[in-house]
Amino acid sequence: MKNKNWWEEFFEESFADFFLERDEKNLEDSKNFLIDALSLKKDMTLFDQCSGLGNVSHALSRSGVRTIGVEQSREYVRIAKEVADKEKLPCEFVRGDALTFLPSVKCDAAINWYTSFGYSMDDETNLEMLRRDYESLKDGGYFALDFHNLARVFGQPASTKLVRKNKKDEECVITRVSTFNLEEGSYLSEWTYEYSDGTVKKRQGTTRIYLPHQLKSMLAQLGFGNIIFYGNLDKSPLTVDSPRCIVIAQK
Repeated sequence: MKNKNWWEEFFEESFADFFLERDEKNLEDSKNFLIDALSLKKDMTLFDQCSGLGNVSHALSRSGVRTIGVEQSREYVRIAKEVADKEKLPCEFVRGDALTFLPSVKCDAAINWYTSFGYSMDDETNLEMLRRDYESLKDGGYFALDFHNLARVFGQPASTKLVRKNKKDEECVITRVSTFNLEEGSYLSEWTYEYSDGTVKKRQGTTRIYLPHQLKSMLAQLGFGNIIFYGNLDKSPLTVDSPRCIVIAQK
């Protein structure tokens, strides 16, 4: 790919409109799962790495959890802050680089949610992102990583198409074409947005292929222990058919 830091262009208004707005049930399920799996209690502090629009932080803070989120998109941070300010939620959102950002205080828990990991083809760079999570935590604190279950993704169709509407009620046909480079260990997604007015946008994103045992090894290398895998928010075991690969680890 021409742009090494592809995420700087990929995560913009179109993607946010169609994929980052979460329904209430999804957010409620995510909140309940995280509170239980991370042993969160009122007034504890959570680090939300790659916080997006702040949906998960908002949901957790409504239950009394204080959150600190970092996000590279200026617009996403603006939206997250706007919601937090309007509802007077105990959330802080910072525009920054998740590879280097650390909260100003040690946190009780940390999350990297909705597959915001593995964007570099360099393993050491990806390890640095996980290191920030480890360093952000108090001793005994928990970390949750939500990643692709690539065993399942391997078996899905290479091309998918769907029709969605954004907040302006504009209809868009979205086509995603996925390509695996097994020799390189990469997963390329090419997205095309075709709007009803004829506008066409194209974006590409690359994710490093990590299977569960590799994620476990990286976390253990940093010092995490008590590493557990789940296949979904209902705490079902991770299998090849699970919709997600969720890892819980403790510092």
